[in-house]
Amino acid sequence: MQSLVGLTGTVTNQDTLEKRSYIIGGPIKVINDATITFHDSSHVYFIEPGYLEVQIEASIKPGKNMSFEGNSNNSIIIIGVLGSLIGDTIGN
Repeated sequence: MQSLVGLTGTVTNQDTLEKRSYIIGGPIKVINDATITFHDSSHVYFIEPGYLEVQIEASIKPGKNMSFEGNSNNSIIIIGVLGSLIGDTIGN
């Protein structure tokens, strides 16, 4: 059995997420000098109207072998810094 944890809101500091599955059902924004870090093998599922926005001077650090999945109405907008993608998948 797998549990999902919801993500939404604004990341304003350094935030390291545990290794698990997450659902994004609303906007999540990473702003200023904040960083969101995902653990290796985590899974992120987008449902409408979810999206992830990494603003200028902010960062996202994906874990290795993780996935981001959604549909054509979801988006990942990166204006800031994107960490290395190693074995990661982004799809719908």
